[in-house]
Amino acid sequence: MYMQTGKLTEQEASYLKLKNGEPKLTMESIFYLTNGIPFDYSKVTYNYNQSQFFILGTGI
Repeated sequence: MYMQTGKLTEQEASYLKLKNGEPKLTMESIFYLTNGIPFDYSKVTYNYNQSQFFILGTGI
């Protein structure tokens, strides 16, 4: 999983009902089947003032 901070584009701001250029957190991930074939790809942009995360590492 990749996480990146940045500023909202005009389109993202419109979707989130925020202002263009406000802070954002983008998370991008790819999940794979056991045979190595990609199963799911997602890129999500979060509203900076409505987000809270808990990340648990399993040591895998």
